[in-house]
Amino acid sequence: YELIAGERRLRAAKLAGLKEVPVIIRTAKDLEKLELSLIENIQRQDLNSIEEAYAYKKLTDKFGITHEEASKRLGISRSKFSNTIRLLSLTDDIKKGFINGKISLSQAKILLEIKDNKQREKIYHRATQTNQTVEDTKREVKKIKVSQHTRQIKKNPQFKNWESKLQEKLNTRVFIRQRGSWGGIV
Repeated sequence: YELIAGERRLRAAKLAGLKEVPVIIRTAKDLEKLELSLIENIQRQDLNSIEEAYAYKKLTDKFGITHEEASKRLGISRSKFSNTIRLLSLTDDIKKGFINGKISLSQAKILLEIKDNKQREKIYHRATQTNQTVEDTKREVKKIKVSQHTRQIKKNPQFKNWESKLQEKLNTRVFIRQRGSWGGIV
């Protein structure tokens, strides 16, 4: 027989001097054994989100199942399952900081919005050194996200030429902008 779940209860029963403990004997395949042990471990209160993420990833990798299927088997939402696994994309330094309580789970999730690890690390260190709140971290991340999305639209030189000619002829301001991928002019 192999103990799949209940190791803590078994140890407690031994410490209490019990000679017999109630058990459920069942035949289980590897996937079912992993599921049962994962569920047992996830329900422990001392398991942090990074440890949960590694367990979830192990489930999907080892058995080649989707996030949707795995989340159903574990009885959690697919978004919670996927978002927990996303924590593994944080740098080791940030993961350690989260495990050690330097940042909250909310702050860790906010840091995931930044794609560049150097910028993530920069905000993480600022957050830990200045004891930032979740809202402070959100503001920092938003500044970076806004600057990443700000871009200069390069205007076709031919459009500039047409604009100046039309402005001369019509004696008013003219703007030509490209619309859609087919290049229609408005």
